Amino acid sequence: MKYSKKILFIIGLLLVQLIKTNAQDLHFTQHYLSPMQVNPALVGQFNGCFRMNANYRNQWGSMMGASAFQTIAFSADMPILKQQMNGNFFGMGMDFFSDKAGDVNYGTQMIGFNFGYCKILNKKKPLTVAAAFHVGNWSKKINIADVTLTDMSDLKNISSGGISFMDFGVGTFMFHQPLSWLSYNVGLSAYHINSINETFVKLTDNFGKKIQLHTNAYIQVSDAYTLIPTVLYINQLKARELQISIMNKVLIDDDGRKETAIYFGLGTRVAHPSIDAMMLYFRVDFNHISVGLSYDFNVSGLHYTSNSFGGPELALQYMINCPKNKENVYNKRKKIFCPKF
Repeated sequence: MKYSKKILFIIGLLLVQLIKTNAQDLHFTQHYLSPMQVNPALVGQFNGCFRMNANYRNQWGSMMGASAFQTIAFSADMPILKQQMNGNFFGMGMDFFSDKAGDVNYGTQMIGFNFGYCKILNKKKPLTVAAAFHVGNWSKKINIADVTLTDMSDLKNISSGGISFMDFGVGTFMFHQPLSWLSYNVGLSAYHINSINETFVKLTDNFGKKIQLHTNAYIQVSDAYTLIPTVLYINQLKARELQISIMNKVLIDDDGRKETAIYFGLGTRVAHPSIDAMMLYFRVDFNHISVGLSYDFNVSGLHYTSNSFGGPELALQYMINCPKNKENVYNKRKKIFCPKF
């Protein structure tokens, strides 16, 4: 049995390398609570002085058990010189993720840094634009210490020590509030813009430039209810994915500096050319803390094997407000608008 599992692993590894041209980087269902994974130009784009995000995802647990894909991510970012520049600011942040799967802990880690600038073009009908760049270091590793085959030469072309490479990305972002009850934003990012090859076996594949287009809108139906449609499109090599969701926000309390609210909604993910998953969302905002839960229901061709179960996801966000003495930022008569994620 152990021999068979290791044979299957080697075959699977080769297949992964062969089909990699149709694969995508990891990404989260609650992408709005993992901004640094979506667009470097989202760095510093929030009302506050410091923001931290953490995410956890478990996928294919119904099929793989303890060997399921497990992903964790963390990011921290902040605007710089926002008060001194009358609402314009530089943004700086870092992000990290780690993804592991399988009995041999096929792992991917990345640590990156994001730097950007945001410019206010109109304060009466708030309009801002931003641009940023990303630099990161990726590492991939497989633990094959316990692999035993009749012919150990089959393993000679697998790099058990792992591989690493640098990665660069850029992004742009626009926020606009044309009406008191309506705001929207649009962003475009490109990752892996440098030429990257990743190799574990003799087969060598280009990592694949990733383009992400994202947008959402806040439609305030009443003082207590806001409708939030969200779209995320990803294109990487031959893989294309479209995620569409509708969130409902119910405001419970708002004192101008912090709010209490609950969110709930539905979404669908289309992995060209068919629907891949349906998603449920739930989120609570309280005292600068956001807690988000989501679950993916698999409706792809694998739903017979997975019993339609996909993966749960947990997201946490914590924001620190700026000191009260920064009146030019928080004085309602001179309020500086910026999008909230």
